[in-house]
Amino acid sequence: MLINYFAQFTWGIFWLGWAIWGYTTRRRVQVQQQINTSWYRRIHVGLVVLSFILLLNPLPMAFNKPFLGLPHWVHLVGMILMLIGMLLGAWARQVLADNWSGAIQQVENQTLVTNGPYRYVRNPMYTGFLSAAFGTTLYQPSPSSLIGLLILCGTYVVKISREEHFLRQVLPGYAAYSEHTWRLLPFLY
Repeated sequence: MLINYFAQFTWGIFWLGWAIWGYTTRRRVQVQQQINTSWYRRIHVGLVVLSFILLLNPLPMAFNKPFLGLPHWVHLVGMILMLIGMLLGAWARQVLADNWSGAIQQVENQTLVTNGPYRYVRNPMYTGFLSAAFGTTLYQPSPSSLIGLLILCGTYVVKISREEHFLRQVLPGYAAYSEHTWRLLPFLY
């Protein structure tokens, strides 16, 4: 029975841990400058929540019917990709340490991080989240999960663009760093 809710359970544990981790970081650091407007932040959070509702299929809707005929190995690959993506996101978050912020803002004593996964990709946290979301779509494929994945991709592409524009302005060396690293996916984007 638990295997039927593996994705929901795993994402629930992941986001609970992420929220606690974010809260403890937020208490330690001071914000110096921020570009998030309240409307942008609300829209962003709303789209992320909507994408996960669709991705995890918790509601009985007509477009939640799973795609039939997929081999079992596709679901297994999805489960593995979901877990690897979550680990990549957590590793990227750990490497950022107190430089991390859920909002687009500059924090006190912020430095350019270029080690760990940031050596290869400028946004490995988002790479991890999107890989995990893609894995979730493979694990429990349905039109609903596919729509959720597409909404999440669009939401993060917009956030990455806004975030990188901001970091180029406030973080010394970011422009040069961005010239020799990939934005999200090595060799693709």
